Amino acid sequence: MAYLVYQHKRQNSSEIFYIGISNNSGRPYSRKGRNKIWHSIVNKHGFYTDILLTGLNKADACEIEIALINKYGRLILQSGKLCNLSNGGGGVSGIANPKHNLVGKKFGNLTVVSYGHGGASTKWNCLCSCGGILKVCTSNLRSGNTKSCNNPIHRVGCNQVDLSGQKFGRLTALHTTRRKIGKIMRTEWVCQCSCGQTKVVESGNLKSGHTQSCGCYQLQKITKHGCTERNKSNQRLYTFWQKMIYKCDNSKDKQYKWYGGSGIYVCKDWYNTALFFEWAINNGYDNDKTIRRIDMSQGFSPDNCRVAPIEGNWNSVGSLGKEKALEIKMLSKAGELTRKQIANKFGIAYTTVSAIVNGYNYKKLTL
Repeated sequence: MAYLVYQHKRQNSSEIFYIGISNNSGRPYSRKGRNKIWHSIVNKHGFYTDILLTGLNKADACEIEIALINKYGRLILQSGKLCNLSNGGGGVSGIANPKHNLVGKKFGNLTVVSYGHGGASTKWNCLCSCGGILKVCTSNLRSGNTKSCNNPIHRVGCNQVDLSGQKFGRLTALHTTRRKIGKIMRTEWVCQCSCGQTKVVESGNLKSGHTQSCGCYQLQKITKHGCTERNKSNQRLYTFWQKMIYKCDNSKDKQYKWYGGSGIYVCKDWYNTALFFEWAINNGYDNDKTIRRIDMSQGFSPDNCRVAPIEGNWNSVGSLGKEKALEIKMLSKAGELTRKQIANKFGIAYTTVSAIVNGYNYKKLTL
């Protein structure tokens, strides 16, 4: 079966825009079965056909086609003027059913440029929007499993937002790095902290604000308030502050229902550790003292809190003694007074009354 090699030229300028081969003498003059780029050129400029060679076997015809396409280059690769979608050599002759031809179709950032002739599964040569070229099997293209090259040699993957140069708190994103976690390859950012240290951070943690320094900010915050191993009293105060916030704000805390769940709050100023520490120290807080509320039905604030000795704390269950604890339990059982009224009657915390009624250990202290 003899093959011929032909070319199409623009009618108004005689510029070559397509190279093809065929074993059908009528094919070079037909408009049927051409790609979209071919039709857009013809609709605008028209075309005419030049028969270059005839009487060739298929192997020689394919070899000549490949050589000519490489010579003139392809528009789809932005390196030439031909509208051919493949590199030649028979195009997609390896596809049994033309309906399965994916040449010219887009899948995410990938454009299929030619049949890949690959192994047991059908593979396609794909051009990525970033310029990368890779082979992808049909199932991965159609299912959406592969939408870009994601080649590690790229500084930023096709689906990765470029964060380089952007600042996130004290961190400045420099470049990406790849790290394998289990069976998954993750793209992370190498960041420069304002203190001079470098830290590798996931992009999600940067954009959400979860990570804003290499760790120096937390260290500086602790050091600023003296919360170090050398100053145990201030470490105790910082722990008290943390527990106070958790009990009032964190619904997962075991004691939340006695505090935040019962309307006990922390004033706005005391969310700032500097202001809380300043108040505590100015009011005589020391290693043998703690902080208690004055009105147990109200929240934590400068107006409703006092610095008190740890011993003899009237807000603890143990300090009430068994007789008062029994009296409180009897009053609650009688149902004449609510727990809040009982707390006001004895000048103790609502949570202390609840601890007694619920049979907690009398020695357990509460805020």
